[in-house]
Amino acid sequence: MARVAKKEIILFEWHKQGDSIYSSHWVHDYKKILNDIGISNIEITKIPKGIWDEGWEKYGNIIKAKL
Repeated sequence: MARVAKKEIILFEWHKQGDSIYSSHWVHDYKKILNDIGISNIEITKIPKGIWDEGWEKYGNIIKAKL
């Protein structure tokens, strides 16, 4: 993604800091993944409650990584 993106990567994913887990979907630490490939300007915004089901409410995030 970083190779083909020009300015920013935007992800709409299940994110949790720490180890990856499986809870009907994979939940990953996207901040660590992006840091590991050299991207450090990362903004993570929690999806507001009541938008989707409880899985998205618990783990859903918008992840913006500026290149």
